Amino acid sequence: MRKYIIRGAFGLMVLLAVILLQKQFVGSEVVQRIAGSGGYFGVFVFSFLNSFNFLIPIVTATLTPTWVNAGLSFFIVVAVIVLAATLVDMGAYALGRYSRRAFHNHPSKILVRLEKLQKKSFILPLFLLGLWVLFVPLPNELITMPIGFLGYRILPVATIVAIGNAAFNGFVAYQAMQIIS
Repeated sequence: MRKYIIRGAFGLMVLLAVILLQKQFVGSEVVQRIAGSGGYFGVFVFSFLNSFNFLIPIVTATLTPTWVNAGLSFFIVVAVIVLAATLVDMGAYALGRYSRRAFHNHPSKILVRLEKLQKKSFILPLFLLGLWVLFVPLPNELITMPIGFLGYRILPVATIVAIGNAAFNGFVAYQAMQIIS
């Protein structure tokens, strides 16, 4: 339990550091030029790569004020972030779905737990997916890949992921804009 509290505190500190840096970015002409020069394609590429959490371990939507202050539309920036995140999530789902045979003899702990949940209730893993996407600021691939392993159809998974990404990133982007302004 203690390690989860420490991780949560660390995550909050990273988020606060990003918000503080945002205040500096908003006032920086150089940062605004760089952010604006990439346009929506730059937002998409950054969001797509950052969805893997390789670039910086933050929620991409916290950077929305930088792009908006560079002249981009808030709603289009959020839509592009949601599209990129959903594509990455569905890529992980597809990887899980089509590589199930390769990992069948070596199931992970989360896959074993999800299979037990699936046996109890077919809907429960999808419900957990929705909660994860909405509330957990960790990579969605940690749950979409096992959902793919379980063999769920793409339409309900894509719908849950897209709605969850829209709600989560929209809320974070809106809050980031409120904090910065």
